[in-house]
Amino acid sequence: MDELTLETVLLAALVPSDIVARLLNGETPIADSHDNATVLFVYLEDCEAMISSYGVETTVVWINAVYSAFDAVVGGSPTVTKLESFSNFYMVQPSTLNPEP
Repeated sequence: MDELTLETVLLAALVPSDIVARLLNGETPIADSHDNATVLFVYLEDCEAMISSYGVETTVVWINAVYSAFDAVVGGSPTVTKLESFSNFYMVQPSTLNPEP
């Protein structure tokens, strides 16, 4: 895999495809503005305490179950796009802010 392909694959895993295209075309900075936009940001509080109380495996299984439930709702919606899930954070936005080609 050449360097540009690897860069594209890594970017696509982290940001929406239209942002990848803009980055690869050299656009900088990327700072979009939208009137009346909503971003849902979920923070699962006290994960460290859960790990201490229930162990890493049980906590990870629980977090995966929560995110899978969110993914099922978001995946079934044509109007919501998942932005990111990492550790104890989960974010979605209206799909109209990032229409896929």
